[in-house]
Amino acid sequence: MTETNLGPNGWVLLQQAGTNDFLTLNELASPAFDPSQTVLLADLPAAPNPPATTTNENSGTVEYTSYAPKDIKLHTQAATPTVLLLNDKYDPHWSVTVDGKPAPLLRANFIMRGVYLPAGGHAVEFHFSLPVRPLYVTLSAIVAGILLCGFLFVLTRNPNTPEKN
Repeated sequence: MTETNLGPNGWVLLQQAGTNDFLTLNELASPAFDPSQTVLLADLPAAPNPPATTTNENSGTVEYTSYAPKDIKLHTQAATPTVLLLNDKYDPHWSVTVDGKPAPLLRANFIMRGVYLPAGGHAVEFHFSLPVRPLYVTLSAIVAGILLCGFLFVLTRNPNTPEKN
């Protein structure tokens, strides 16, 4: 288990801004951008009470309770509503739950994952799962190809030749 203070090099960032990709990349490249204080979101979260101002105060802690390639569990404690920034690559096949309830997965800082957290303690779980529909389509195409090859083989066989007396 790892516990992390959420201060200058932390994960929970108080200032948030919704932008488009071009503006996000420009802002990330700007020398004035401070990744320890700002997270850039592709879409603003549906936050009931977003923080009004930013602060340099320690806003909370994050503790890993489990870290596996497809399942990450964290326990957080935040003094104010905030965005938890997980510095792992964003993929829409990730899902996130906060206290066992589904929450919107946020694309943060162009390529990372995030989730909005209200103030207080929370159990956060990120889970990755690929949809199975493409697998079924592929398997169906393979079976159809095999059946078609078998059908063509049967059609191209020489018909029974008459017996010679």
